[in-house]
Amino acid sequence: MLLDGDLPAWLVLGCDEFKQVTSRPLQFTRDSGQWITFRRAGAGRFPAVAGVAAPAECAFVDGAEHARLRGAVTDSLEQFALRGTRCYTVR
Repeated sequence: MLLDGDLPAWLVLGCDEFKQVTSRPLQFTRDSGQWITFRRAGAGRFPAVAGVAAPAECAFVDGAEHARLRGAVTDSLEQFALRGTRCYTVR
C-alpha cells in the first residue's frame, strides 16, 4: 500500500499477523527514527506524523534503549504489591 507521496506502508488487520510482524524487530522496528523510507520521504510533510513518529518511550524503541526505559517502568511498578494490584484491576 502507498500513502500520499508514494510512501510505502503496511496495513495489518489480524491479531496473529500483528504479533508476527511486531515480534521481528529486524523486519519491523518500533522506532520511527529508523524507518529509512519514512525519513527519505520527508516525514514532516505528512499529517499523520504525530501518530507514527512517537517520542522515546519504551513502547516505541528497540534494543538497548528499550531495555533501559523498560527497566525504569519495571522498577517503578515493583513498589506495588502484585496481589493487591491484580485484585484492584480485576475488580
